[in-house]
Amino acid sequence: MRAPVLLFLFAATLVAMAQPSVPARPPVGVALNGGGALGLAHVGVLLYFEEHHIPVGAVAGTSMGGLVGGLYASGMDARELRTMAITVDWEQFLSPTPRYRNQPIVEKQSWRRASGDFTLRFGRKLSLPAGLNTGEAMMMLLSRNLNGYGSAIDFDQLPIPFRCVATNLTDGGAEIMHDGSLSEAMRATMSIPAVFTPVRRNGKVLVDGGLMMNLPVEALQQMPHGASIAVQLDSGKPSESAYNTLTGIASRSVAVVILQNEKRSAALADLVIDVNVSRFSSTDYTQARALIDAGYQAASAMSAQLAPFQVDDAQWASYLAARNARRLPAHNRGAVVQVRAERKSFEDNARQEISRKTGNAAVSDARLEEVLNNISNATNTPVLSYWWDNIKDGYGVKFQRRSGESVLLKPAFQYSIGGQEPAQYAIRLTWSGTPDNAYESRWLMTQVIGNDPGMRGEYFDPHGGRGIFIAPGVFISRKNFYQYANGDYTSAHRDRYGASFYVGAGTWQYAQVRLGARAGFDSYQQPFAVDGVSARDNGFADPELTWTINTQDAPSMASRGLRWEGAMGYSWRKASYPYLKHSFDWAIPATPSITLNLGSHAESSLGRKLNYYEQARLGGLESLAAYKYQQFAANSYVSTSGGVTLHPAFTRQMSLYPGLALWYEAARMDLGSAGWRTAQSATTAIFFHTPFGIAGLGVAFNEEGKARLRFTLGAVESK
Repeated sequence: MRAPVLLFLFAATLVAMAQPSVPARPPVGVALNGGGALGLAHVGVLLYFEEHHIPVGAVAGTSMGGLVGGLYASGMDARELRTMAITVDWEQFLSPTPRYRNQPIVEKQSWRRASGDFTLRFGRKLSLPAGLNTGEAMMMLLSRNLNGYGSAIDFDQLPIPFRCVATNLTDGGAEIMHDGSLSEAMRATMSIPAVFTPVRRNGKVLVDGGLMMNLPVEALQQMPHGASIAVQLDSGKPSESAYNTLTGIASRSVAVVILQNEKRSAALADLVIDVNVSRFSSTDYTQARALIDAGYQAASAMSAQLAPFQVDDAQWASYLAARNARRLPAHNRGAVVQVRAERKSFEDNARQEISRKTGNAAVSDARLEEVLNNISNATNTPVLSYWWDNIKDGYGVKFQRRSGESVLLKPAFQYSIGGQEPAQYAIRLTWSGTPDNAYESRWLMTQVIGNDPGMRGEYFDPHGGRGIFIAPGVFISRKNFYQYANGDYTSAHRDRYGASFYVGAGTWQYAQVRLGARAGFDSYQQPFAVDGVSARDNGFADPELTWTINTQDAPSMASRGLRWEGAMGYSWRKASYPYLKHSFDWAIPATPSITLNLGSHAESSLGRKLNYYEQARLGGLESLAAYKYQQFAANSYVSTSGGVTLHPAFTRQMSLYPGLALWYEAARMDLGSAGWRTAQSATTAIFFHTPFGIAGLGVAFNEEGKARLRFTLGAVESK
C-alpha cells in the first residue's frame, strides 16, 4: 500500500511543477479627468474598485481629478472621500467672499454693513485681479487633511504614488508635479484661470492643468504600475444655444482644446471608463451623491473588463496593510513653530500676531484655522497653508505674497416702500483696499447715491501684529428728515462734513474698542426750533468711546451669533449734550431651520433736549415697522424686540432659499414736550436671500391693529 501512495504523491508533485507559475498582477494605475463638480464622479469609480478588490498602485489627476486623486493617494479610502464630498460646504469652498463671521471686525462697522454678499475683486488702479478667489477655503481643507506630510515630500513616498498636472504660464507647458508641498500642488492643479488666483511655486506661475493635460495618462506613465485605466467624464454635446452667444462660443472653444488633449491621452490608456455626466454641469457640487453614483455605475457597466484586475481576499488585505502602513495621519493639535512669507516684514508681523493669539501654546487645528483665516482675510493674502513640522514637532505656516494692491468692491441696491411715506432707495458702493506693502493696513470707503447721499472713508492702520491701531477718517453726507401732517409729509435736510481720528485695540474678527473724536460742521436747511432748542448751522466736536462685538454669520437676518455696538461721548456744539447709544441683536439657533432673535436698542441724551436734526428717529423698516418712516423724533428711547425666523427644510433646495420671519418690538420714547410714549409693532414677512441683500414682503400691525405693508430689497439705514 505504501508504494502506490508514494508513487501517486511523486506524480502529483511532477504535475504541479510542470504548471507555469502565475505572478500576482501589479496594481493598476488610474488617471482622473478634470471637470469641476463632475470630477466628484471619480469617487464612485474608486468606491467600485475598493468593493471589488482592484488595487491601485499609482494615481494621476488634473483639477478636480487631482483633488480626488491626491486625497486618495494620501491614504484616504473611497468611503472617507464620499463622506467629505457630501459634507463639504462647496458654496463657501468656491466663494470669492470669505464668510461674514470670519471677516475682520473693521469690515463690520455699522456704516459699512451691506446685507448682500456679492463682491468684486480688483488690483491696482482697478485692474482685473489674477483671480476672483484666493483659494483660502480650499487650502484650509487640504492643510487640515494633509498636514502630516509636511511641507516637502516625494510624492512616490505616499501610500499610493501620485502625480498632478498644472499649466505652467511661465514656460507655456504642462507642469507634472511630483514633489514638494502636496497641498500646494493640489491647489495649483485646481487653479481654474480667472476663478482662483494662480499658485507661485518654484519661481513658476501655475494654473489649472486642464488646458494642457486634462486626462493625465502621460503623467501616470512616470510611475511604475500595471495596466493604465483612464476615467473620462463625458459631458455630452452642447446644445445648439451654446453657439448663439459670445460667452457660449468662447466656452466651447476652450472645451474643444481640452477635448483634443483628452483624446490624445485616452489613446495611451489600456482601458477607458467613460462616465456619463451629461445631465450635470461643472458647478453641480450640491449633486455630489448623484455624481458619485454615476461614477460607480459607469465602473459597474465595465465589470467584465475590470474583472481581470481583481485580487483575492488575501492579496487585498496585504495591499491595504501596505497602503495603510505608509499613511501619515493629519495632526489636529500643536503649537506654531515656523512661519514663512516672502516678505520679511510680513513674516515678522504674522509671527507676532499668531504668537499673540495662540499664546505660543498648543492649539487645535480648528483654532489655528480661525487665526489664519483672520490674517488671510485681513491682509488679502492668497494661498495660505499649514503643515506639521516633524523636526520641530509643531505646525508650520506659509503665506504667499500678494501680487499687488488688492481692492474689494461690494455693490448693493437698497429699496424700501410702505404706504403714505417716502420710498427709500440707495445704491451703495462699499470699497476696501489693501496696499501692496501693507500687512493689515487698509483703506475703507462707502459711497451712497440715493435719498441720503454721502461718502465716508477711513484708513485703518494697525501697529504690526500687536492688535493696536489708529484710524483717521473723513465724511460728508446729506440726511433727510421727515414730518407728517394731514396724510402728507414734508422734508428738510442736514448737510454734514468733517473728519475723525481714533486709536483702538482689536484687529481680529469679533471685537474692537475705539477712543477718539469726530469733528466737523452741520448745515441745516431750515432752522427749526423744538422745545426751545433751535437748529442753527454750527460746528461740532464729539469725543467718544465706541465698542463693537460681532460674532454673527451674516450682516442681516443672521442665523447665529450676537452683535453689540455702542458709543458714549459728549457733543460740543451750540446746544451741547452727552450721549449714550446701544444696539444689541442676538440670533440663537434652536434647530437647523429655526432661529430665535432677541434685540435691544437705545439712544439717550441723558435728560438734555436736542435740536430737531439731532433727535433719534424711529419708525420704518428697521424700527417699529408698523409706523411710518421717521414718524417719531425722540430725545431718548429704549426698545426691545423678539422674534423667530424659519427656513423649512424643503426650501433648502430652492435657489432663493425663502424663509418666514415673525417678530415683535416695543419702544418707550421721550418725545420732549409731547411727553413719553410707548409704541408696539408686530410683523410677519416672507423673505429671500439674494446676492444684493434680503428681499422681503411683510405686513406689520401696531397696538391699535392698524396694518402697514412693506417691501424691501437690501437694508436701508435710517439712523
